[in-house]
Amino acid sequence: TDLDGTIIGSANQLPLYVPFRDRIADLRRRHGAVWAVCTGRSLSEFRDYFTPMRMMGAAPDFVIARHAYIYSLSRFGYIPHLLWNAQIRYILWVSHLSIHRAVEEWHEMVSHFSKGVTTVKKGRDRLWLRFDSEEAASAVAALLKEKVRPYHHLQVFKYLKEIDVRPVPFTKGLALSELAHHLGVDAGNILAIGNGHNDISMLDGRMAKMMGCPGNSEAEVKDVVHRANGHLATGTGGKSLLSSP
Repeated sequence: TDLDGTIIGSANQLPLYVPFRDRIADLRRRHGAVWAVCTGRSLSEFRDYFTPMRMMGAAPDFVIARHAYIYSLSRFGYIPHLLWNAQIRYILWVSHLSIHRAVEEWHEMVSHFSKGVTTVKKGRDRLWLRFDSEEAASAVAALLKEKVRPYHHLQVFKYLKEIDVRPVPFTKGLALSELAHHLGVDAGNILAIGNGHNDISMLDGRMAKMMGCPGNSEAEVKDVVHRANGHLATGTGGKSLLSSP
């Protein structure tokens, strides 16, 4: 599960923490389920933000902090998995190296077959283009969305006649996949839940075959979950987790 806006939201959701704790405990007891929280916050920020739920007796088995790095619960608190995290850092480092070459190739490709394109900005991991029509921008955006799929922290944004390919912290899916690998859990037995753009990499059907999002999710998140045949809840935040089947 994501943290902000998914399991913890406004103060009026405090009464939901106890039934949520009980739901998690039941899943652990009946199915051997493991709960991991995936957040963009640092571990210390997670501890502070999670305090209300922790005081209610809820605690995830794993925390993926800063979108990528895995910590597991022990009697001493949350401790890092150094070897797992080193592997994730290596994957991201290799990805960063290849992105620069990919951006150059995409820019050359688009410039050749789309004559009405202007380069607004091009960097090592950024490509911002302006087209002479929305139709052309839409066609190129669809193509680039396929091109960026192998890269864990790039996303294609389109607004009217402009396309912006830029890095975002889209590494939750990568970290979830690494955690599942080490636990011996296949994607068919993973349920991922989130509401923001940085959750999309674990909601698109590649890392988890079951996915859902609360009613307060970003429109693009709802679209991704819908296309992956996931569950679109009507409730917001923690309320959606308790009301969903």
